[in-house]
Amino acid sequence: MANAVGNYNEDFFAQEALVSLYKHLGLATRVYMGYDREYATHQAGDTIKIRGPGSFTAGNAPTATASAADVTARSATITLDQWKDVVFGLTDKELALSKKQIIEDHVDPAAAAIADAIDQYILSYYYAVPYAFCQAGATAAVTDIVEARRLLQIARCPLGDRANMHAMLTLTHEKDLLNLAAFTQYQGGDGPAVTTQLSGNLGLRYGFNFWANQNYSTHVCTTATDVAGAIDSDPAVGYDKGTSTIHVDAFGASDVLKKGDTFYITGDPQPYSLTADATLSSNEIDINISPPLRQAVLDNAVVTFVAKTPAGHDLPAGAFSLFFHRNWFGLAFGRLPDADLSGLGAKVRSVLDPVTGLGIRVTMWYDGNLAKKMVRVDALYGGVVLEPDMACRMHESA
Repeated sequence: MANAVGNYNEDFFAQEALVSLYKHLGLATRVYMGYDREYATHQAGDTIKIRGPGSFTAGNAPTATASAADVTARSATITLDQWKDVVFGLTDKELALSKKQIIEDHVDPAAAAIADAIDQYILSYYYAVPYAFCQAGATAAVTDIVEARRLLQIARCPLGDRANMHAMLTLTHEKDLLNLAAFTQYQGGDGPAVTTQLSGNLGLRYGFNFWANQNYSTHVCTTATDVAGAIDSDPAVGYDKGTSTIHVDAFGASDVLKKGDTFYITGDPQPYSLTADATLSSNEIDINISPPLRQAVLDNAVVTFVAKTPAGHDLPAGAFSLFFHRNWFGLAFGRLPDADLSGLGAKVRSVLDPVTGLGIRVTMWYDGNLAKKMVRVDALYGGVVLEPDMACRMHESA
């Protein structure tokens, strides 16, 4: 017979874990979240299709009724390849604690650990962001924020959608901005600056919702000295728009190009980023790029990677802050199967928020050897880069 725990059952813990998970999420609440609308259950490795934000193209008015666009949102395919869990045990003494105490001592930290893993997972996709630059001076300044805005404007990012424009800061960048009059002094930032002094929260500035993330990431760039090569297609006609793997040559014989390095192709104003490391062999290599080619390119067009200059201030390397619109990335959770396994001394409950798609599962069983009620909190999720141009990396000074 399963060990009874009164009000502390799998339903209670699952609901509270979902609330705690949402509370601790950082990046996840600021990106596009979708879900399988059929509420089907999933296993690790399953693939689902989520509805993405829709888009339209304006034409010359009046548009004929027969030419009216169908209101169909874009979709994205996501593999649920991330399965994270936390397991803890409750003694009889701990089960005697109040609900609030158990949530604070156990459920909340377990959900925070999973939220932390989700945060780091989203950041691991930074390499797909092609717009990147290094702050101009020794410390971050307003001019750097304006530069991020300029690049996102070039990328046609909807900066007017302020509720969905975010600036995730490294701890150093937060320190720099907190020292600026534009953020924390009345004469520079008016009333909101006073609020920042009181709370430490930078808030909405320059069209971005600023916040610091302890999970900021870093980029290790190439050490290659030969950063200029050329398109090398076979047959020698170049590549069509939409191509995501291209062949290049005329680089160093065996240099290593790093995932996340950015480059330009002569004749194309769009920056591109490598989505995987590439080790050159006899001066050439296939490279995978993000985004896919925005326009056709000719054979022998010059490919130039952004490299370090003597000034040392234009190399996208090291820790970086991320300026982005929520549609940059799509995150989806799968609904893990639940069951009543009371005959085996275990109960399972999975919950899914129908609004955000956020999902979590709780499994409970009694371990007689440990004399504890064991609790597993787990979540299944996956993600995909939806619009790589809707984000921009601002790296700390090299």
